[in-house]
Amino acid sequence: MSRAVARDLRRRYAGTYRIVRAESGSQALASLRGLKLRGDDTAVLVADHRMPGMTGVEFPEEVLPPLTEPDSAPDAEPEPGAPAG
Repeated sequence: MSRAVARDLRRRYAGTYRIVRAESGSQALASLRGLKLRGDDTAVLVADHRMPGMTGVEFPEEVLPPLTEPDSAPDAEPEPGAPAG
């Protein structure tokens, strides 16, 4: 995240939250690993789409678990009146 965004977040939330800024996707991943090892929770992730090393789309894919696992996803039920098939 940009220095300006980090500064604004610190001004608003530093009394309640710790704001951690990283210069790249790999640095952000390392910071998150360190937080997890210390048992710290992460409330919000903010990612720049054009950060060095990975995009803002790739970053959450590395960090967040998938919403459903392909093998555990429930079978979709057809909508009433929809043709089978």
